[in-house]
Amino acid sequence: MKYNKDNWKGELEPFWPNDVIDKGIIVSVVIGIFFLIAFFVPRLFLPPEVPADTTNTPLGVKPEWYFLAAYQTLKMFPTTIFGNVAELIGMGVQVLAITGLFLLPFLDRGQSRGWKNRSTLGKATIIAGVVIFVGLTIAGHLS
Repeated sequence: MKYNKDNWKGELEPFWPNDVIDKGIIVSVVIGIFFLIAFFVPRLFLPPEVPADTTNTPLGVKPEWYFLAAYQTLKMFPTTIFGNVAELIGMGVQVLAITGLFLLPFLDRGQSRGWKNRSTLGKATIIAGVVIFVGLTIAGHLS
């Protein structure tokens, strides 16, 4: 029941349904205006923009630090030597590394899970993986 001057007895106005409906209408109108502007006039509040040139990459563009190892792995196989297959070789090396990480728990079937009781294969794989990842990240940063 909507409270108005005729049926209000002087007590506090209930939050439900009066205030919720009023605020809901206001929020719906604001969101509607936002979507109208976003869909029909998207450049209304944006400065004019020069379209990107996809054929020209500026010098010095590098990925974020956590992608530098993958970036360097792709750069290790130059297209001048391997031709068009170089990118596939670089991606294949990364897929093999991830597959090796996935299969490592199945290869190391020891009962104990502590570092001291790990097999030599497990320890060597972890250490080699960390060293290779850090080395490729540093090489990607310096190149």
